[in-house]
Amino acid sequence: MATNNSSNQDYSNESDGFILGGGTTKRDLTVTGADITLTGSGSNTYTFPASTGTLVSRDSTDTLTNKTLTSPILTTPALGTPSALVLTNATGLTNAGLSTTAGDIGGAYVTANPTFDVSTFDNGSGSQPTITQSKYTKIGKTVIVHFNISGTKAGTNGVIKTTAWGLPTESAMTAGTICGQCGYDNGSIYVVDMAVVYRSSGVWWMCQTANIADNQAMYALSGTFTFEAA
Repeated sequence: MATNNSSNQDYSNESDGFILGGGTTKRDLTVTGADITLTGSGSNTYTFPASTGTLVSRDSTDTLTNKTLTSPILTTPALGTPSALVLTNATGLTNAGLSTTAGDIGGAYVTANPTFDVSTFDNGSGSQPTITQSKYTKIGKTVIVHFNISGTKAGTNGVIKTTAWGLPTESAMTAGTICGQCGYDNGSIYVVDMAVVYRSSGVWWMCQTANIADNQAMYALSGTFTFEAA
């Protein structure tokens, strides 16, 4: 490269851009491919890594590789669907959208209303009782259900039975006895006298320790029970 100024710096005019060099330990600056404008403010020092790479601007869209972010603040990030995710000290999460087929989920959330066998529980006229809300909570192997309901016990056979219920079904819950206890609000007090819950061929049965009178009004129905491990 030719020396082209009073400071004895080397300068080479290339077919695309130029090369500027100098220093006791000679270093070259090569500009090629496009026009470049460097605008400073105050006294700034920029250190480049000792490796070949690409600089990105702060408002461009880029894919980062081999980077570790320390305490990043992400504003409305689009994370996609990760294959695995570990959350530590996460807050503000709701149950909406969480899988309810396995694992531990705390907090009650609304679930599908059951369909009752009207020979065991009806609206007093042989039709389905009125259910204004169904809630379900699963914590470990303990399940809690609660219905805000208006209906009557049908018959005196000591059983309230469903024909369909949209609860998550663990593999060990498809059949067999589930230990627990149920109760109901009769309009004056909350009566707990149903002692066993079990599931058979997808149907839930709630059996009481003593018969409830036929046409006994019920305004809430709850149960807490524990199932065996899968």
